[in-house]
Amino acid sequence: MINWIVKMKILVTGNCARSHAIISNIMDDPRVTKIYWAPGNAGITSSIIEQVPIHPDNAEELVAFAVKKQIDFTLAGQNFAFYSGIVNKFNAAGLKIFGPTSEAARLEWNKIWAKQFFDENNIPSPKSFLVTGEEQIISTANTVELPVVIKYGGLAYGCGVFICFTRDEALNAVHKILYKHFKTISGKHDIAIFEEYVTGREVSMHFVVDGNHSVFIGDVRDYKKAFDGDTGPNTAGMGSYAPCEYLDEKTYQQIKNTIVDPTIQGMKKIGHPYTGVLYAGIMLTDRGPLLLEYNCRFGDSECQVLLPRLESNLLDILLSEDLCKIEVKLNEKHCVTVCMCTYNYPEPMGKQEQVIYGLDQVHDDVTVYHYGTKNDGRFLMTPTGRVLSVTATGNSRQEAHNKIYRRISAITWEGCRYRKDIGLLV
Repeated sequence: MINWIVKMKILVTGNCARSHAIISNIMDDPRVTKIYWAPGNAGITSSIIEQVPIHPDNAEELVAFAVKKQIDFTLAGQNFAFYSGIVNKFNAAGLKIFGPTSEAARLEWNKIWAKQFFDENNIPSPKSFLVTGEEQIISTANTVELPVVIKYGGLAYGCGVFICFTRDEALNAVHKILYKHFKTISGKHDIAIFEEYVTGREVSMHFVVDGNHSVFIGDVRDYKKAFDGDTGPNTAGMGSYAPCEYLDEKTYQQIKNTIVDPTIQGMKKIGHPYTGVLYAGIMLTDRGPLLLEYNCRFGDSECQVLLPRLESNLLDILLSEDLCKIEVKLNEKHCVTVCMCTYNYPEPMGKQEQVIYGLDQVHDDVTVYHYGTKNDGRFLMTPTGRVLSVTATGNSRQEAHNKIYRRISAITWEGCRYRKDIGLLV
């Protein structure tokens, strides 16, 4: 255990289930005396946790707060925050923070730049080409070989990737990109990436990186499609399970040697060493592992199934400046999480909070993480979008799945929905 700080005041940003899971993991660490959660949610209360009404993307206010409260360590986890330079600003103020600089986080927030970086560093990924201008994008959608993957070039809250099997789907995808039919953080709407459609088994690989080295903290199979059977539009995630039985040691080493290590060395070479969580979306194909994309943070819902399997001390890993000295141990448990959401997620909708019922009926063999829930003084209220992440562990994936679906029907609100096949569909 790292003891260079005996007692710590920690700032965690976000109001999502991911930040809820992280806080649940670290709050019992004897070194932690106070956790400030900006802005937090209604899912967890403790004498050492204090919610702070600062938006997680407001770096200037967060820096001022961290200075005022003499925060020892900050855990940021939002892609917009990294894009807008929260780590740069904390570093400039002499404050310790976990995560990549804005320049390093281009691996996530600028998919066009990232594709070029992959090519320059011989990192295997699906073939792609860039199309600019409305007329040319529509023309390409009308003629490109199908199936095809069409991507928005920036950050879009998990909703900027379209897998198109028909001409109508391709035209609908570029229409959404060109005419701003989804919420975005970065990027331009008159540029689209057309990428080859590859088949195989997908796995989400999570590493913590110190700028020079990495440690592996787990593999996850996540479910991006909105509806059962992997149908419907892409979302930020409807659930996940860990570990993936189909990932063997040989494949893991191939991913590390051909994808992750070249990324770390490539970022260091261009003067922007990568620190933080590096989450690689990998497709295991007959050509070998291919990198679909990077996220520069813990996945959500992936975080909720990674942390229950982590035997090593999470703070030790995140605080380390030399990961060669850290040994990460994972337990043999299987973990599944199911995301409950409002009725039309991921489509945008107005503010329509609903009362959540039944959480007091949930058995303690499942854990419920919250997304932006609020207590209005009488009732627990939903946000829009994802609402809860219901999580269980077991000696098998089936056991964990069964625990969740025995309990989840007790929880309800008007318009509540969730997938019924998380942990079943491999």
